[in-house]
Amino acid sequence: MSDMQIYGGGLVEDCLRLVEDSDLDGARNLLFRVGSEPASQRTDERDADLRLAAGIVEYAAGEIESAAADLSLAISQTRKFCSSLSGVHSFLQATHYLAMVRRSEGQYIAARELLTEALSISEIKNASLQDVAVLHNELGIVYKYEGLFDEAATCYEKALLLLESIANVEDSDMASVYHNIGGLEFSRGDYAAAEMPARRAVAIRERALGQESELVAADKAALSPILFELGKLDEAENLLRDALQVLESLYGADHYEVAISIGNLAAITHSRGRIEEADVLYARALEVLEEHLGPEHPEIAPVLHNLGILRRNRDPEQGRALLLRANRILSSSVRSPHPTLSAITESLQASDG
Repeated sequence: MSDMQIYGGGLVEDCLRLVEDSDLDGARNLLFRVGSEPASQRTDERDADLRLAAGIVEYAAGEIESAAADLSLAISQTRKFCSSLSGVHSFLQATHYLAMVRRSEGQYIAARELLTEALSISEIKNASLQDVAVLHNELGIVYKYEGLFDEAATCYEKALLLLESIANVEDSDMASVYHNIGGLEFSRGDYAAAEMPARRAVAIRERALGQESELVAADKAALSPILFELGKLDEAENLLRDALQVLESLYGADHYEVAISIGNLAAITHSRGRIEEADVLYARALEVLEEHLGPEHPEIAPVLHNLGILRRNRDPEQGRALLLRANRILSSSVRSPHPTLSAITESLQASDG
């Protein structure tokens, strides 16, 4: 089993740790080993855990359809064991990850419905505070993507309060909430309010995991656009390039997280007048995002918007076509008023003028 490390927890916990360590091969090897056990040696609970663990690993690998299928089955299986706290935990984990899958597909309403049901069940079954906090955090992300910022803020508040009430809470959970609070304030346009929680997420996670962690890189990549909007361009660009170096070394150049960071780096280079470099970076980010998410996913709209603004100076028709596409994609998936949709509308009006 080469370099795989086993942590001594349950199957799902071991796979989560391996995924956190960016060891997808190790996680797959563990799943193969457990899946190869004779059926007579496996309980129904073990089968449910195997399905849940497989869905988590597939999601981390970007295998969205397989993840959705395995997680849906895991929800059905773990629902039978909700009479025990461990069964409730597994059910909530499966629901949480399926909601993440639906969010990644741009199916925000489906994700919200899954999480709302899970929170109702967590209250009835007296689930652990940490499980409830994780669900509130994920629901906050979904609300933010929908443009429902007040609802998102309420969810993050609840998650933070729950985590603060837990002794020996995991640093990663706390860092994730601060990361998301920073992202919410960024989406609201309050960049000064976004800076502190985003910096706190980096500090907490870096202390726990070190500088070469994927999660630390993601935190730095999220802090960078906040600093950019605050005019701290050098720090923003340096942070983003550091994050990209880690993410590309872990996943290669054609990964979703790499594409998001490249799109943000394009915005920085665009603002600094390096137009040709920015054009290449926007186009690269768009190509990878389309490959991973499809051509109609709402997360593509911001890159289309920025690329449209850049190109309309040289080719007004091409620039307008990109802006119209961004407007069409986003207007079908978010509620108005939404800041990105409003920005796209303003850019279209400016191009018409």
